[in-house]
Amino acid sequence: MTSKFPIEFIKELQNHFGEKIAEKTLKALSDTSSVSIRINPLKPIEGFSSDTPIPWSKNGHLLKDRPFFSLDPHFHAGCYYVQDSSSMILETLLNKLKPERDGLYLDACAAPGGKSTVLLDYLNNEGFLLSNEVDGKRNSILREIILKWGRLNVGVTSLPTRKFIDLNCAFDLILVDAPCSGEGMFRKDVKARSEWTPTSPLDCSIRQQRILTDLTPCLRAGGFLIYATCTFNRQENEEQI
Repeated sequence: MTSKFPIEFIKELQNHFGEKIAEKTLKALSDTSSVSIRINPLKPIEGFSSDTPIPWSKNGHLLKDRPFFSLDPHFHAGCYYVQDSSSMILETLLNKLKPERDGLYLDACAAPGGKSTVLLDYLNNEGFLLSNEVDGKRNSILREIILKWGRLNVGVTSLPTRKFIDLNCAFDLILVDAPCSGEGMFRKDVKARSEWTPTSPLDCSIRQQRILTDLTPCLRAGGFLIYATCTFNRQENEEQI
């Protein structure tokens, strides 16, 4: 099983978490990915009511089988979003932190858009969300998702994070779902394994540090910064915090 993964990644996992948890993690990364969706509360449908509810998301469902989403008109109409159940934990964080719903929010690295839809559902037509993605191709996907979701209190931008520095203390909540080495994607994307190198975490951590340095002054006193990655190593997580 371990031969499926870069040896340097395995060593780092063992050093970080210990042999036992590293072994469990590698086993989990070798399993088949689950399929989950989150229902759009503006466009409720009953089609997934028999599937397993996700405990940390009011409208999340874990599916028994992967349907042909591209053939489902409800998918194209934005009645639901296909999203990893782990990403839905943002909903629980918001409900625990209880940021003001009439505030100004920023999703700084927003594409493809799933977490922006969670933020919009929490705002529930109050406040305003800036959903930002600097990459042009990914930004077009983000715009499509936001349009389908149907909320009006949102704007989509395509700016490098340094452009937000002038908005001093403007945001009540900033979400940085940072570009990362993607170790958590190894289960669902074999290509992610082949693209990973021993220097990937360091290269990504430099970019993450720049993003956080740009955006921290934009957070108002008492506001919330939520930082997330889909990776395991210290450089991109604990050391960034």
